[in-house]
Amino acid sequence: MKTYCTLAFLAGGLAAGFAQVAPTTSAPSKPASADAETITLSPFQVEAGREQGYLATQTLNGTRLKTDLKDIGSALTIFTEQLLDDLAAHNINDVLMFAPNTDPFVNRLSESRVNGNDLLNNPTIYVTRGGSTTVVSQDFFTNSIPQDRYNSEAITFTRGPNSILFGLGNPAGAFVSSTKRAKNQTATALEFFGDERDSYRVAVDHNQVIRKDLLSVRYNGVYEMTRSYRYPSKGNHRRQFFTATFTPFKRTSIRLNYEGGFIRQPAIRPWPIFDGVSAWLAAGSQMLSTPTPTPSKPAGTNIANYGSAGPVSLQFSPGGTFVPIQKRQNEGLSALPTYATGFPVTSGANLRSLVNPSLYPTLASSLSDTSYRRNHYRIYSAFIEQQITRDFFVEGAINRLTDDRHVVDGFIGNADILYADVNRQLPSGAPNPNAGKFYTESNMGLIVNPTESLAKRAMASYDLDLTRQGPAWLRHFGRHRAAAFVEQVESKTFNSNMRAWDITSAARFSTPNAKYNWPTSDLIAFRYYYDPAADKVGNPGSPFANFPILYANSPLPPADPSGVTIAYVNTNGPSANRSEITTRAFALQSSFWQGRLILTNGFRTDRSRAWSGTAANFEPFRDQRGITADPRGFDVRTAFPASLRERDGHTSTRGAVLHALPWLSFAYNTSDNFQVNAATRNVYGDLLPNPKGRGSDYGIKLFLFEQKLVFDLMYYTNETVDKIDPVAITTAGNFVDNVNVAWEAIAGITGDNKYRSSPYDSRSAGGWSDSTSTRSTGWEFSATANPTKQWRLTINGSKRSTASTTARGVNIIAYLNEYLPILRNPAWQSATTPGSTLTVADRVATIQTTLNNFVATRNLPEDIYAPSWSVNVVQTYTFARESRLAGFSLGGSMNARGKSIAGFGETRTDIFDPDLRYYAPAFENFGAWITYQRKLFSNRVDWRLQLNVRNVFDAYKIYLNRAVDARDGRNTQANVIYRLNEPRTFALTSAFKF
Repeated sequence: MKTYCTLAFLAGGLAAGFAQVAPTTSAPSKPASADAETITLSPFQVEAGREQGYLATQTLNGTRLKTDLKDIGSALTIFTEQLLDDLAAHNINDVLMFAPNTDPFVNRLSESRVNGNDLLNNPTIYVTRGGSTTVVSQDFFTNSIPQDRYNSEAITFTRGPNSILFGLGNPAGAFVSSTKRAKNQTATALEFFGDERDSYRVAVDHNQVIRKDLLSVRYNGVYEMTRSYRYPSKGNHRRQFFTATFTPFKRTSIRLNYEGGFIRQPAIRPWPIFDGVSAWLAAGSQMLSTPTPTPSKPAGTNIANYGSAGPVSLQFSPGGTFVPIQKRQNEGLSALPTYATGFPVTSGANLRSLVNPSLYPTLASSLSDTSYRRNHYRIYSAFIEQQITRDFFVEGAINRLTDDRHVVDGFIGNADILYADVNRQLPSGAPNPNAGKFYTESNMGLIVNPTESLAKRAMASYDLDLTRQGPAWLRHFGRHRAAAFVEQVESKTFNSNMRAWDITSAARFSTPNAKYNWPTSDLIAFRYYYDPAADKVGNPGSPFANFPILYANSPLPPADPSGVTIAYVNTNGPSANRSEITTRAFALQSSFWQGRLILTNGFRTDRSRAWSGTAANFEPFRDQRGITADPRGFDVRTAFPASLRERDGHTSTRGAVLHALPWLSFAYNTSDNFQVNAATRNVYGDLLPNPKGRGSDYGIKLFLFEQKLVFDLMYYTNETVDKIDPVAITTAGNFVDNVNVAWEAIAGITGDNKYRSSPYDSRSAGGWSDSTSTRSTGWEFSATANPTKQWRLTINGSKRSTASTTARGVNIIAYLNEYLPILRNPAWQSATTPGSTLTVADRVATIQTTLNNFVATRNLPEDIYAPSWSVNVVQTYTFARESRLAGFSLGGSMNARGKSIAGFGETRTDIFDPDLRYYAPAFENFGAWITYQRKLFSNRVDWRLQLNVRNVFDAYKIYLNRAVDARDGRNTQANVIYRLNEPRTFALTSAFKF
């Protein structure tokens, strides 16, 4: 708690002049005067000072032009500055739970391996309206950089497709933010934040007027060290943002932005460690006296064979006694529990959460600081806004992003299993100093995933107001605001997914090495022993990101003195993609009957030209060691010209708002979008079609008590056609691995290499994906109110109806119906498949069971595990100036979620039954805060001190996440995997504005 206490001390010290300064109320500040603002080119900028507590009144997220929220028919939520302050929110992930119909993405139907790779690969991912989305945009340019409040004016969440904003997007929705602008008034803000876990954050915002009405500059910087509730996990942000506004002429504004920094964001998995010790403990904690080469360990001991043939390192172990790197073949380990696997299949293993703090702390994470994303990025952008006439405006914009992204998978998520070392001896015969201790172990990987993009945009708007000119009859034709833009985006991405190997063997590099011939005996693993009594849990930070990387023809690194030299080796084959997308769009908003009827129409076309280099394309560029090339050295347009795919699509938006009465409005909006699929193929190798989305909203809006209360109720429908659906490995089981090794075995029996290529072995087909269509419906509501001058309140919620999925798995089902009869050839059934003792017959039986389960699940929606309803409340009361508590505010929040499906029962033949559902109960989380505000130093400094308590009533509660059929003949629900929420946490913010 050092940082937490230090910040409190700092806050108190800076307030030392209280005795000379009278307390003030926290009444909302007045809007800045016109002279204090940079010239506003109104169509492209929301006016400053228009927010009223939690209520925003304007947005750019309807038509790309400044529009009153009451005139927008689409669904969106704006998180105002006051709301973000009260919640002590710093980024998008801090407010996800407070958006209507939205939840963090921790559970989906297709998540089969419980490895949390979605949380590793995406900085922001969430579920809403029947699907999931990762679309995040800043200034209407999409990028992969986690957005942060330090340089954002506002955060807006749009739900459903919106073709004017994003024709190429996700039909579930998107988060959109706008960068801060340099203003025409010199001002500074400092913010210090800390919590009881020693997380801390320092943010600075300084606006400097160089010459009034001509040039202003602004600097924003943030340094943040976060420590997760899953200890010992930490993240680090070092980010800077510079912007300048130059107004050389009254009607011309030029804005330049630069942002750069470093982000290290851990991939926190919100579920406890998996149990690999309970069954062994229940059997008496028996030990193996000597290593044994037998294929199975003594019956009744719950001891299993150690499965890895590669070397094991203890160099980063937090506990235990260090022993040199060695191979552990013939050793044993404690076995997983033997309850029935049930549906969904989880890596084919009996994975279940260990929630016994006497064995291992529930909140400790074995992944800790070994699994994270690392971004070194730069963003350059420029905007010029020009007023041509009173009603005609233009904007030109350019945005360039370079992101050197590395994903460090130092601990694979589904290896997050606590085992016991049951070996009294090491493989050498020496005594094992770590006998009986608990540990985890994992191989590791590195994804090198750099991205570059260049976006250019030209936009124009015109306001034709027939109500203010001409004869009276002409005024009936209303007011019309039109916007048109053309945009071109060029992007390049590269991906090298590598494993860590022991490259010590000289023989490996002296002879040619065939494709996929790197033996697992050289694949290194790291083991971590624990001593919970001494607080030695979780895995410490390690230099996994700094191990050497070997591409084709790379020189070998110097040998390590330990005798084992570790390097990431590009053996699997990289990928590279390049795309050029040209967009043309037009939006028209028309107002009739003195603003009582607002019609919105938008049209957009997107044309994509995309090139891709797959692992198969890079095969000719392997060196004699079997290592593939660095894809960053290739221009895929010239290297693989035949990969060019040209696709286009048209999207539209139509909406209407009728202000029937001053206090009652009716709203309607429908919009669609599409995504370009340039590379994803089905099992036959055929390119899948473009996914398309469509959504509609029907609502009413109420403006009551002189607009002190704004309420809206909306019914929505969301549909996706030809959504890309990965079917290689699903909760139904593993198709791809079982099919491919079966064909490999048959090729070995027959000597016929045709079985190693398409349409048999699918590895050369380019993909195991399919298309599906989904539909979801439901209700959403929100109410924002300022009941009194001191009280601000917002509440929103949703009720999801049953979603549906159709036409799932058409290609994979057809493929298996065609080729399973061939695989059942009696002459092949007894053949052993590569890498295991399983026969072709075993594989065929598994494939058939997987197919049966897949067919049973094919009509379930992707968000089947999402809560049935949600309610979010945020409210704050500020004591009046005349009160003895003047300057103080008290606030609270609630997130409530309805019951959710946690799993399904099975038939007597162990096949999934979609009508037999197991449920997790509803739950609520509460937050609270107390704020003190006053002016210091002769009213020159506004000071705010705020204590937030997150999850007030819940310290260490666990929540049911997955359940399976116990297979006891009675369809008993067996709870197997749990989810964790952040426990009760105290956080302190001290902010100064002057």
